[in-house]
Amino acid sequence: MPKEEHPCPECGKTFAKAFNLKSHMKSHVTERPYHCQWPHCTKSFTRKHDCIRHFRIHTTVSPRRPLACPAPSCARRFSRQSALDRH
Repeated sequence: MPKEEHPCPECGKTFAKAFNLKSHMKSHVTERPYHCQWPHCTKSFTRKHDCIRHFRIHTTVSPRRPLACPAPSCARRFSRQSALDRH
């Protein structure tokens, strides 16, 4: 039995499930209704789960970037003290 494919009419990428195509189609629209709620962050997204995943960069300490900028309006993190100092 051949696998059913659901091709994207915009870019041609194919999906095994219609649900995944529907979610993917949102990546082609210009409307971005999901906005990051972190202060001073201007990122917005077409899909809610992308916004949630992005928000974690503000709230999760990465073992690769443990050094945070002390400025309240800045969410940048660094792996080396010298990079933080330059910032």
